[in-house]
Amino acid sequence: MKKKLLALTLLLFAVSGCTVNPVQVAADAAFCSSAESVLQNVNETYENQVVDSEFLSSAAEFLSGVTEPLSDGLGDDVGDLLEELSSSAPVSESRAAIDELLIDIGNRCEEVGVEFQ
Repeated sequence: MKKKLLALTLLLFAVSGCTVNPVQVAADAAFCSSAESVLQNVNETYENQVVDSEFLSSAAEFLSGVTEPLSDGLGDDVGDLLEELSSSAPVSESRAAIDELLIDIGNRCEEVGVEFQ
């Protein structure tokens, strides 16, 4: 199903005249598929306001290892999320920014055919 959505996305970009880098689309889809559980755990951590520094460190390490081939938009959002995760600001101050970034990342993932559960 995800392959069909990815093909449909590529077809829509081609028909609409937008330039699309198929390598970046594939990289975005692969990132979204592999990062879904980490991103959901980050979301739950901030929703419950129970932040474990070891978890955030391992999540940041995972996310930072896969930002290079991503499209500019998704790469920027992931980079901004990494900055927020490494911030020393209290959870109450960074929660809104993290929520917004997770929504943006989710939307970008939907664009390449990967929907989070």
